[in-house]
Amino acid sequence: MENFICDFWDEKQYRRMQKHLNKLAEDGYRQFSVALIPGCTQMLGVRIPKLRALGKEISQGNWREFLKVCRDDSFEEKVLKGVVIGCAPVHPKELEELINGYLPWVDNWAICDYFCSGLKQMKRMKEEVLKFVLGCLSEENPWTRRVGLVLLRGYYVEARYIDDIFLWAERSKSPHYYVQMAHAWLLCECYTKFPQKTYDYFEKCALDTEVLTKAVQKINDSFRVSDEWKKKADKFRRKK
Repeated sequence: MENFICDFWDEKQYRRMQKHLNKLAEDGYRQFSVALIPGCTQMLGVRIPKLRALGKEISQGNWREFLKVCRDDSFEEKVLKGVVIGCAPVHPKELEELINGYLPWVDNWAICDYFCSGLKQMKRMKEEVLKFVLGCLSEENPWTRRVGLVLLRGYYVEARYIDDIFLWAERSKSPHYYVQMAHAWLLCECYTKFPQKTYDYFEKCALDTEVLTKAVQKINDSFRVSDEWKKKADKFRRKK
């Protein structure tokens, strides 16, 4: 059985890992996934749970060396690097540095969302890295903006942030489809957890029609929003 808890990583070790990824690949899953991720062509077809398990294993060894040698030859290698970063036992400043170094690799919604959902350190570092997250929202690169929005949705939709989170999200205003979708997704999460506050925000906000329409649609699709609050949200779709 392959073991990837390594004390060092060189070209030989890395090629061994790449061969392992190819063994895990499923062509049917690759074809299915490529159809869901526009622009993603370098995909092997390894299921995400297997990548996460491999990343956790790698993180038990010399994960810093792995991050140095890791390449972006495939979608799976990008995801794997993100998983290892998410498992790394680091302080807030180093986490910011690791995220910042990973941002150029984020070039589709799947890489973005898998990476953000795996950053478990965020749960105990929210306040320390908040300034960094907010900085992502005004970056020119739309994928960096999406990272900021997805991090807000994943870790900051709670009572102490809810009064500010709507204004923070507006920093990401963009015509880019996947930025708008992340913004709408964030607003849906806010509506789910804080329906009255989010409703009041919708009443007075100047959101783009596309974002508000998408947010209302997500609210109506959610199993966590009551029928009563769904009907109230429909008001904004009709108005727009």
